[in-house]
Amino acid sequence: MKRLLLILIGLPGSGKTTAADFLASHKIPVVRMGQITDEVLRKGKISFSEINENYIRRSLRKQYGDDIYARLTSHIIKELFLTHLVVAVDGLRTQSEYQFYLKLFKNLKLVLIESDTKWRYKRLMKRLVRSMSKIEAAKRDKWEKEIGLAKLKKRADYLITNNKSKKELETAMRAILASLIDQND
Repeated sequence: MKRLLLILIGLPGSGKTTAADFLASHKIPVVRMGQITDEVLRKGKISFSEINENYIRRSLRKQYGDDIYARLTSHIIKELFLTHLVVAVDGLRTQSEYQFYLKLFKNLKLVLIESDTKWRYKRLMKRLVRSMSKIEAAKRDKWEKEIGLAKLKKRADYLITNNKSKKELETAMRAILASLIDQND
């Protein structure tokens, strides 16, 4: 099997973290792009909130370009490829990030996870970490669609509709992994 970068995309609350946890439980390392935002907040001793996270995301992209998150995580991915055939990324948002990864890692697949708004918002409000109100979630949805998630959806190699149970999401992820292994042998 040749090296594969598996990228999870979707709006907040769609199930990307659950899918990432599933992959990690199958010994596939996951790089969470939002970790960059978390590190900036920690270093600046800024409280974690949707308002602050959004400010950091926008500021980094404005100052360093729309591909900054891909550039800052690429060395981690390269290092993981030294010991793993498959590496996953959670949280790609822009076309620039996609293009950056595509140049660097020729074999990549996008997995789009979608959920009805009511399910996503319910999940986001229940989160213990990084919870959001409906208003915050609606603003974040609008922003993420504007910066490129809507265009990335068209490039998705796989689609998972996640309106049911965690078990069904994991079943869909298992099927994708099986398909990828068959394709890459």
